[in-house]
Amino acid sequence: MLSIGRLGITSGAEYYLDRVANNVDDYYLGRGEAPGKWIGTTAEQLGLVGQVDAESLRNLLAGRSATGDDLGARLCAERRPGYDLTFSAPKGVSLLWAFGSDHTRERISNAHDRAVGAVLDHLSAEACFVQRGAGGQQLLEANGFIGAAFRHRTSRAGDPQLHTHVVVPNLVQGADGRWPAPDSRHLYTWQKTAGTLYQSALRAELAPLGLRWQVRRNGLGELSDIPKNILRAFSKRRADIEAAMDERGVTSASSAEKAALATRARKPDGTAPFDLLREGWKAQLAEIPYPDDEGGHHPAPTAAGCRAPRRRPGGGWSGTGTA
Repeated sequence: MLSIGRLGITSGAEYYLDRVANNVDDYYLGRGEAPGKWIGTTAEQLGLVGQVDAESLRNLLAGRSATGDDLGARLCAERRPGYDLTFSAPKGVSLLWAFGSDHTRERISNAHDRAVGAVLDHLSAEACFVQRGAGGQQLLEANGFIGAAFRHRTSRAGDPQLHTHVVVPNLVQGADGRWPAPDSRHLYTWQKTAGTLYQSALRAELAPLGLRWQVRRNGLGELSDIPKNILRAFSKRRADIEAAMDERGVTSASSAEKAALATRARKPDGTAPFDLLREGWKAQLAEIPYPDDEGGHHPAPTAAGCRAPRRRPGGGWSGTGTA
């Protein structure tokens, strides 16, 4: 899934910069979110590689080069600094990431990162244009989007939710060498397609884990070996949005976006150690009724349905293997 938001004129990158871990050690010890990373071939061509540094990102969001040089970008009080492209993994993948082994968690994180990077490059090739001429009637290809990726672990409701905010500065280089803002209409036109491409890329990256999927006609999918009641129990944000929509008697996608904003609470502290987060999730999981294959239910074991499946001897699948 891909959502696109516009960065606030006053906040810019501060939300993301304030929430990430101070260094890589902090992240792997569980104290904070992952450091931001520059992604995409455009960033690489500009020499932006590795960990995002705050000053470079702030400069780009202000319409300057990463080193602070004037690029001649037209600035005004209403100019948005950039966009937030949020790529969210299916809930089942987030649960597998949360309850799986360290090795499984690393493989999922890497697969997710590669899928996000691939889609940003695709958007750069297909949806990156600038306007030229009177009234902006002429479209000119641009050299691609610059991406600063911030991977987060939890939803606003505190559930496991592997997702990445890709901060895209409102600044691209046209084929004529000038640095205006991109024509954002094309970015929004590609939103649904890009979300589908992300999930397709993620499924391909996760293929070595032997997961089974249920893929809908729109290209979005979910792991088929995790019971729906477990998926639902760890989807509190979705439940809040649906309740707000039911109360208003609306069903459209635009209504869902409005309900999401209306029910948006302050995100819980993202610096909690991962082990502490995981213990809380385990306690929630233990209270969820789990199918016992005999038509009844029993409390879910610690990681039931949340591990990568393994192939049974002679064929078939088991949802209790490890990866």
